[in-house]
Amino acid sequence: VKRILITHAHPDHIGGLPKVQQATGAEVWCHALEKPVIEGQQPIVRRPAGLRPPDMKVTPVPVARTLSDNEMLPMLGGLQVIFTPGHAPGHISFWHPERRILITGDVMFYMLNRMTQPLAALTVDAEENKRSIKKVIALKPDSLLFGHGNPVVGNAAPLLEEFAKRIGI
Repeated sequence: VKRILITHAHPDHIGGLPKVQQATGAEVWCHALEKPVIEGQQPIVRRPAGLRPPDMKVTPVPVARTLSDNEMLPMLGGLQVIFTPGHAPGHISFWHPERRILITGDVMFYMLNRMTQPLAALTVDAEENKRSIKKVIALKPDSLLFGHGNPVVGNAAPLLEEFAKRIGI
């Protein structure tokens, strides 16, 4: 393991990061807006206190590199960074254009055999997240790898079309 790509800095995605980074010596890469959270300089940006679960603490880890929208990364023969804010301010997804595989992070979930939006209580801006969903659907991915839920391997189009209609995009 040489690099750890972070979609966003929520505890369920970076809680084990200190141990993995320490064990491997791998560099941590993320979007610039998530870096201060990962490095412990800023709390996790969340919805108002009455609409969210209690804050969880994370152990700070240094970020070696920040990533930008549309940046091409060298791993896996070319992985493109897709800026998908909404669930978190600096949320990013990763797109493999040749294989048409999208690593979604938490821009959407796949639970109980259908796609869903992330929980409102854990999403900073639900409307912006919908715009991000629309952006990744426009890529026309064939396979989807979610932060939560089973992968969709091949033939993702019908599921994405149904999801888009259901959420009104």
